[in-house]
Amino acid sequence: MPMTYEESIEFHREQIVGSTDAASDWREQGDLGWELFCLLNAVQDSIAVAVSDYSTAEAASEFLATEFARNVFERTFELIRILYIDSDCPPVEAPPSRGFTLGRSRCVAFRSFR
Repeated sequence: MPMTYEESIEFHREQIVGSTDAASDWREQGDLGWELFCLLNAVQDSIAVAVSDYSTAEAASEFLATEFARNVFERTFELIRILYIDSDCPPVEAPPSRGFTLGRSRCVAFRSFR
């Protein structure tokens, strides 16, 4: 049975929390790649909540400016800066990870299997 509109919004809110928690776990393990992957999922879910749950651009912007959402964006940008902007290493050709093909809630799923 498909989710209702309200269930969909709640799902995205739960995914934000789950993905940021998983990102913290990956950071503790020193895996910045998976941390970034989880944070990018949290960013995507934050935007989904903003455009789905708020009827005006101003209200959506206010949600994205809350401390919680702002923290997700700041953590993501900081990690991108560390990995890509400040890095003096050349890019490396690598095969895609299996994790990138596992589906929508992969960060939460990986966290729960450890």
